[in-house]
Amino acid sequence: MSDTPEFLAASTPLARGATLIEASAGTGKTYTIAGIFLRLVVEENVGVGEILVTTYTVPATAELRDRIRRLLRRALDGASDDPLIAAVLGRVPPDVARRRLEAALRAFDEAAIHTIHGFCQRVLQDRAFESRVLFDAELITDQSALLREVAEDYWRLHFYKAGGASVAAAISAGLSTAGLATLLARTTAHPRLRVLPDAAECARLSGELEGRVRRFVGAWTGWRELVRAHFAAPKAQPHWEALELCAGDLSALAEGYAAFDFFAAQKIPAGAPREFFDCCSEIAALRARFAAAVEADFLAWAGAALPLRKAQRNVISFDDLLTRLRDALAGRTGSRLAELVRKRFRAALIDEFQDTDPVQEEIFRVIFSGSENWLYLIGDPKQAIYAFRGADVFSYLDAARRAPNRFRLGTNHRSTRPLVDAVNAIFQRSPRPFVVEGIDFEPVTAALDADEARAPFRFWFPESDESLVASRFEAELPSIVARKIAEMLSVRGLAPADIAVLTAFNRQARAVQAALGTAGIPSVLLSNASVFKSREAAEMRTLLAAIAAPARHGLVRAALATRLFAFDAAGLDALGADERAWETWLLRFQAWNQTWRDTGFIQMFRALLGECAVRPRLLALREGERALTNVLHLSELLHSVACEQRFAATALVKWLGERLCEDVPADERHELRLERDDAAVKVVTVHKSKGLEYNVVICPFAWGRAGLRKGERPLFHDDAATRALTLDLGSEDSAAHEAAAALEKLEEQTRLLYVALTRAR
Repeated sequence: MSDTPEFLAASTPLARGATLIEASAGTGKTYTIAGIFLRLVVEENVGVGEILVTTYTVPATAELRDRIRRLLRRALDGASDDPLIAAVLGRVPPDVARRRLEAALRAFDEAAIHTIHGFCQRVLQDRAFESRVLFDAELITDQSALLREVAEDYWRLHFYKAGGASVAAAISAGLSTAGLATLLARTTAHPRLRVLPDAAECARLSGELEGRVRRFVGAWTGWRELVRAHFAAPKAQPHWEALELCAGDLSALAEGYAAFDFFAAQKIPAGAPREFFDCCSEIAALRARFAAAVEADFLAWAGAALPLRKAQRNVISFDDLLTRLRDALAGRTGSRLAELVRKRFRAALIDEFQDTDPVQEEIFRVIFSGSENWLYLIGDPKQAIYAFRGADVFSYLDAARRAPNRFRLGTNHRSTRPLVDAVNAIFQRSPRPFVVEGIDFEPVTAALDADEARAPFRFWFPESDESLVASRFEAELPSIVARKIAEMLSVRGLAPADIAVLTAFNRQARAVQAALGTAGIPSVLLSNASVFKSREAAEMRTLLAAIAAPARHGLVRAALATRLFAFDAAGLDALGADERAWETWLLRFQAWNQTWRDTGFIQMFRALLGECAVRPRLLALREGERALTNVLHLSELLHSVACEQRFAATALVKWLGERLCEDVPADERHELRLERDDAAVKVVTVHKSKGLEYNVVICPFAWGRAGLRKGERPLFHDDAATRALTLDLGSEDSAAHEAAAALEKLEEQTRLLYVALTRAR
């Protein structure tokens, strides 16, 4: 049994200072937070405006606000059937309790229930003098244009006048302004990121590379015929020709670097000039190290250039809200600012604390550490799965070690007893099931009994050809799952809405939904994929490009070929032969262009949807609801950007095109929306399933090898002492760092498995 005491919302004393509550899946975390809020109001006479509640997402704040308000209302109505309410009302005189509850409900609109970013924004605005932040700083929801601008400026400053060998090395290594902007976007969520190699290496490696290339050019005349004689095979000929070309003209080095890589990887034939192969190996290795150093140098340069650019334009991003408050608390007036926040909030309840990061943890520690305020940190490190958004489970573990009061929630109110027992059994099989030290599994008990005719937790081994390799099996699995669900619906009497299929990746979710559609089973998709990666986003760009330039007939034809209008090849050919019909379409596009210029994007797009009956056309498709949802979602995003950035038509088309090329995780505003929420199977990625629950859960992809994807850079915590988050772009120790990053991937995969297995009722 666990040594950590259980927190009982109705009776555990509300201790001042920091209290950490570890809330395993299904143990009533939200109910506990609402209960603590109720007790602070009734028992401690804390006003609703004096209690800070933060959580991870905007929908979660809305849910918390609603749950807390309803609990206060039920307490005022004297709902004695709730043990928590009965216990709280039993400790306070009835007239006092009523007076405090009435005051709380009257003032509930003042309740400070925010996301962490919303809390930081309020503090910076309300305490502008102490935080030294300008009053009228504009919050921008999309800083991608700024990131590209910074990347383009870096490229101009560092490569327009650089030596030919360095520029060619950067280009041949695949570096580009778009790639640098994407790298910067991925790292902005980690403000304390340590980057390897050292940025100072960039200038030295550039000089070494130039020297090695000039050495090659000087020696090539003596090597060329010997190399040609030993490598006469057709596959080597293009590489020999590339070296011959760049030896005479260094502007051709971008192609020459591929030849250096080729010869560096070859076995040296007897009698061949060994010095040539050594030179190729040196240049190939230097090119790779130089490319990594360029990226590191760019991140260091951008770390200073980006804040300066934002300050000049008086804009801040969501990430800046956190770092500016942290910096203000560490600055000259920081102690005064922390004191004012402590006086403003006598209590703070921090939900989803396992998803905190070092900056967020530092903010709450500086404000509330050592104070007489109530500080509750509520979370579950077993469900820390948002590292890609900046969450850092080690920040949670550090805070947990410092917390003077520590409790757990040990009763599962979601799942039936046999199912809870089964999950307990799985994670108790290993002394360290979550790999990382500090995250232990403590079994929970179940509040719900059930007489079940069959085992509620089942391992399912589909019959298949034993020779089927893993990749082929994964391709076949969606169809196998669809057949299994069809069987469950017919034999077990389940409804589609009872079932959820949880997948590891968005591509798997799309494949499962397609298989369900083929089987005639209704389904909806809930994933964290970006709407900009959808087919509809590409078609929307094609359409808007035509409306922005209606005189370009090729663009208009391409727009008509999208599913928004559904002209096939024969239809377009017939339209081209019908001059009057073609003229009618051209006039429509010109009219939409005029409406866009006169009244704005969204008015134009609404008119287009109505005039061309786009909604019924899309809904007639097999995945029509998904397509229509994406189109409407994109129109909202485009309208928001057009208003915020004051974009004209061509600028908005350019912005959308850039979003299609980005390779960064989607933020919440860009994630695919649920197309409907009726009697359908839910197909959900594990990340999106967190906090949700379903009657029956199928996890068909809960297997595979942990490790880095091809080309993925190691992101890991460097050692047990500092736990500094480190990104290795290509250091000499990259092999060891890849192993460390792979281990952390395994740690996160075990947590993802825990989240998946605890969604079922």
